[in-house]
Amino acid sequence: MDRFVSRALLIGIVALGLCAAAQAQHGEIGFYGDYLRFPPASLGGPGLKVLLALGRHVALEGEGSYYFNRTFDDVAVDPTTGATSVIHSHMHASNWLGGLSFSRPSAHIRPFITMKMGWLTINPSSLPAPLVSTNAILNQIRSSHGNFAIFPGGGIEAYSGKWGFRLDIGDEIYFSNGANSNLRITFGPNYVF
Repeated sequence: MDRFVSRALLIGIVALGLCAAAQAQHGEIGFYGDYLRFPPASLGGPGLKVLLALGRHVALEGEGSYYFNRTFDDVAVDPTTGATSVIHSHMHASNWLGGLSFSRPSAHIRPFITMKMGWLTINPSSLPAPLVSTNAILNQIRSSHGNFAIFPGGGIEAYSGKWGFRLDIGDEIYFSNGANSNLRITFGPNYVF
């Protein structure tokens, strides 16, 4: 079922993107640095964003980012003996989102709000059997890996000619045994075409 949903979502996003590209008045492409607060290790990495304007106030956005490998200590318990140990674990992630943004256009400064949805994949290293982490969030992520995500947020764009900078701040909510909120901040240069 998860494969069907993810494929249907991907096909829908691509189809919507192709329709939007045909109707776009202008577009933007940008690189950004991305920060995702995720216990037990906050993650950061680069990303790419593409925006196609559908009208004066509405745009279709798509973005993808990769969060670099991060090392952290994971306290694990052996359920058969009750013994605890500290394991050095690693975690990396990737993020793919698409959606709409609504802005108040002006010549140089544009505040906006956005709503995106997509997929957040978090990959923590596995623990040796039969150990179980004391961190419930990590146990959920280890069993699911890919998770549907939504990103309600907002920010500001500042431009001088064709070049500018964009700041996004919002709550990336991924779904793994319920909704899990995470602060997400992106910042980087954009080019208008």
